[in-house]
Amino acid sequence: MVSTVWAGVLDYLSLLHLSFFMLTGVWLCVLVRWPAGSWALLAMLAVFFGMQYYRVRTRRTLFLGRRKEQMIRQGLKGSGYKQPVQYVDSDSRSAILYNDVVKIMEVKKPYLQEDFGLDDLSRMTRTNRLYLSKAINFHAGRNFNQLVNYYRVKYAMELIRKDSGLKMSEVALMSGFHTTVSFNMAFKLNEHTTPSEYARSLSKIN
Repeated sequence: MVSTVWAGVLDYLSLLHLSFFMLTGVWLCVLVRWPAGSWALLAMLAVFFGMQYYRVRTRRTLFLGRRKEQMIRQGLKGSGYKQPVQYVDSDSRSAILYNDVVKIMEVKKPYLQEDFGLDDLSRMTRTNRLYLSKAINFHAGRNFNQLVNYYRVKYAMELIRKDSGLKMSEVALMSGFHTTVSFNMAFKLNEHTTPSEYARSLSKIN
């Protein structure tokens, strides 16, 4: 997942920053010819660096217990793109708005337009884009663009099921994607397979 990769990038950037901080501390100590307290400063920097390095290598937070961390990881494994987009059984204002969004996407299919954006959906639901964005994020577990791509991928799957001989570039354009690359990425992210692999799996069944 993109979020997982980004978390790893942030971790190693933290290590880089700590390394720079530690080297800067050493350099300052050398400049002032190691006055009293310099060794304590270096020891502190070394401890901070060691803790950060351990955290990155073990994927631990160092603040939560191991059991709690495992529970959080298990919860994350079951969330995200595995969660289907569906109506919410709630009378809250945000839930009602979100259900309107689902109905619009399923009935009117505005996502088939390449230039369909959050402002367009905001006008269709007669609400401001900030509140709309928050409702989508909360109830769908996706942001607006991810929600749009979810529906585009589902529509593309229908097209492929109807005619597995279609070129993937044609399917991409018919589903509202700007490029075949973005289509392949969204398909893989949502279905854990590529459009071509999905088409081949259908041909084997038939």
